[in-house]
Amino acid sequence: PSSIFGREGFGLHHVHVPSGVFDRGKSRTNRVEAEVVAKMVRDHYARKDGKSLGVIAFSEAQMEAIDQALDEMRQDDRELDAVLSSEEGEPFLLYNLENVQGHERDRIILSVGYGKDENGKFALNFGPLNRDGGERRLNVAITRAKSSLDIVSSIRSEDIDLSGSRSKGALLLKQYLAFAESGGDRRALPTSPGKREDATPFEEHLRMALEARGHKVRMNVGTSDYRIDLAIEDPSEEGRFLLGIECDGAHYASGLTVRDRDRTRQAQLKRLGWKLHRVWSVEWFRNPEGELDRIEEALSSVRPTG
Repeated sequence: PSSIFGREGFGLHHVHVPSGVFDRGKSRTNRVEAEVVAKMVRDHYARKDGKSLGVIAFSEAQMEAIDQALDEMRQDDRELDAVLSSEEGEPFLLYNLENVQGHERDRIILSVGYGKDENGKFALNFGPLNRDGGERRLNVAITRAKSSLDIVSSIRSEDIDLSGSRSKGALLLKQYLAFAESGGDRRALPTSPGKREDATPFEEHLRMALEARGHKVRMNVGTSDYRIDLAIEDPSEEGRFLLGIECDGAHYASGLTVRDRDRTRQAQLKRLGWKLHRVWSVEWFRNPEGELDRIEEALSSVRPTG
């Protein structure tokens, strides 16, 4: 989980292009979707916020269609032409699913391209995604973004009928689209059997005590298998958390080793922007007021001054 939740310019977003049509004939492209992506690129650089950008298409043909749409825009837009030609900093990237590797950018636009043809028929063919190991290619693509990712498609998750298909790549795409369409709501994904996400009575008591002191608290923050037990929100900026609180409950115990629980996981969370504090259940039941005071002290050290 990130310490920033639901803020504009961060996270995952789905851009649906209902008018997009996939040409199953000679071009094997979705021209309307390519034009939408090109406009998103132009709008991104028009903001001049310094954020780097990359575009990844599902196929080489769709990549070329996006490149052609950008070339047409560049003829009438000198600023766009200059920024796309620049090699300074982290230059603009345009790749397809098969040749993207270790490059990262602040924002990634992912163009699916595949969709219904002019007759409204949709063949479950996603090119390299359907092949063995296709799910790994998608995993590489969706992890290239440092701050935000827009997945652009002319189809929705419900259009992907997996009956009779064994493609792990297609399954992952369907799940990822469902997640993006829901605005990052993990409830849109099927839950693993036996997964425990309910708060313990200890965590509930801690939440109520913090709220009684005037703090806004969220529980089970995050979208991965590991969640932050409790997080105190910044009262001046909705969606930003000042402090993450870990308890010795089910989430903590899910670490397979002591190193996972006490070092690796904390280091990763701190890299994602979290300021962390731990509350042990034994110490809480011994001295709840003392533990609340310790949380206040931790908060005072991370609150912005001024």
